Amino acid sequence: MAKEIDEYFRSEQAPTRTRPEKAFFADTAQELVELVGFTRWLGLGAVAAVLGLVANAVLLVVRARVKENAVLQTLGFGQRAIALLVAVEGVLLGLAGGVLGVLSAWPSCAGRASPLAMKASRSPSCRTLRLSCADSLPPSPSACWPVSTRPGRQPAAPLFPHSAPPDLMLPLSYAVRNLFRVPARLLQIVLGGGLVILLLMLAAALSEGMDGVLRSSGSEKNIIVLGTGSEESVERSEINASVPSELEAAVSGLEEVLGRAAVSPEIHYNGLLTLGGGAGDSRQALFRGVTPAALLVHPEVRLVEGTFPRAGEVMVGQLAAHRLGVGEAALKPGTLVKVGSTSLRISGIFQAPGTVMEAELWADLNDLRAIGQRDTISCVVVRLDSATFDDVEVFTLQRLDLELAAIRESDYYAKLAAFYTPLRIMTWVTAGLVVAGAVFGGMNTLYAAFASRVREMATLQAVGYSRKALAVSLLQESLLASLLGSLFAAVIALAFADGLSFPFSIGTFLLRITPGILGLGVLGGLALAIIGTLPPAWTCLRPELPAALRSA
Repeated sequence: MAKEIDEYFRSEQAPTRTRPEKAFFADTAQELVELVGFTRWLGLGAVAAVLGLVANAVLLVVRARVKENAVLQTLGFGQRAIALLVAVEGVLLGLAGGVLGVLSAWPSCAGRASPLAMKASRSPSCRTLRLSCADSLPPSPSACWPVSTRPGRQPAAPLFPHSAPPDLMLPLSYAVRNLFRVPARLLQIVLGGGLVILLLMLAAALSEGMDGVLRSSGSEKNIIVLGTGSEESVERSEINASVPSELEAAVSGLEEVLGRAAVSPEIHYNGLLTLGGGAGDSRQALFRGVTPAALLVHPEVRLVEGTFPRAGEVMVGQLAAHRLGVGEAALKPGTLVKVGSTSLRISGIFQAPGTVMEAELWADLNDLRAIGQRDTISCVVVRLDSATFDDVEVFTLQRLDLELAAIRESDYYAKLAAFYTPLRIMTWVTAGLVVAGAVFGGMNTLYAAFASRVREMATLQAVGYSRKALAVSLLQESLLASLLGSLFAAVIALAFADGLSFPFSIGTFLLRITPGILGLGVLGGLALAIIGTLPPAWTCLRPELPAALRSA
């Protein structure tokens, strides 16, 4: 049926290209497959990061229960039964968390989670100082060096003659030594935090790259004159071919180069490109029919190889190969391609950094008019000098017979950027979920790690260090680990993600790991360290000194 309809209208002024509705929507959705796939990988990365952090927390908890498991074995329980018990605990906790997450997301897509309280226990890897303080030792650090105040008696010597002054902070070297005391735990924290920071940086690069390429594609000095009702898609626009000359004659103050006005008639065409001179696969490509005047209104276009297209030729952008999903060798100068039933030779390669034009194919205006079997053009792009937007708009309003509309090129691409806003929001939501999961997973890890150091912290309090000094030391450890994770993420991002290109419906954009994005990664890592450290540190330092010194 589709072939019969196309054959019937083949000789008409506007031939048809009929497809089933399902195929049409499939082709439209295919344009966003790579972008959606990228966000899907972000989500999988989020799950992996959270699983790694939770697994690390569970490992620390199980390691802290070695004595409890040994008691169960002495009572007759086998290792298999104890392992099954631990697995059942994990499954029940996972199911409880899943149910809580579903119930929280159901009404508002947001929820609260409370970190699990970990019972303070002794870790085999934590070396503590044994003290012979009495059970009645008061909680104040100053009580560890009692001084007699009876009249006529000399003050007694302090219990710890080399105790720290009250306001002295622990040296940074102490935090560094503690950080590397358990290399396996450090590696897990650095890799988990680094993965989270990497995903955050990639999300920022994706949003910034898509938004940047659309906003930089339009110039404030360029005005697009197109058909009324086609302001949101120049490909649907059709205007009379005489509009460029009439516009040039009616509007004064347009930019001129060597006496030639910057007025560019253009045809924007989305069609099938057949590679290999017509013997290869067909790919959906973005064509722009132009004349040499296009270089006057698009000064960012630079020819890097070959020549500007003449009749029977086409010029390709540097990112066109990736947009089509083929190798660069398939679009090198001199290669024959086929558009419809017309064979064209690739004349050159151009670049237009940071714009959607770099993924297009530029052909001669008359050739593309013949390929599309049309007498009209899509639009006229003019570049202003002393003229204003109102001058061009007045021309479109006066010539009602031509049914024209004028829009700034920057505003046109800004509308396209707004169209992709939901996709960018979805990317940031995914990144937010990654960060939230990392915060709670990191809290669980640090709860378990700090719980084994309760006696160590109490010992330091007993020799005179304040809780504030200990909290700062614990925070230093987390900040150092976070900075290592940020460095790891930055290296991976610069080595493997910087320069990756992603095609979408009207072009291709590059992922750029800019200094701003690197700074965002560092700030995100610092925020993760601070937010994830303070609650576990408070839990570790909260017990009274006698109870903390007696903790196992």
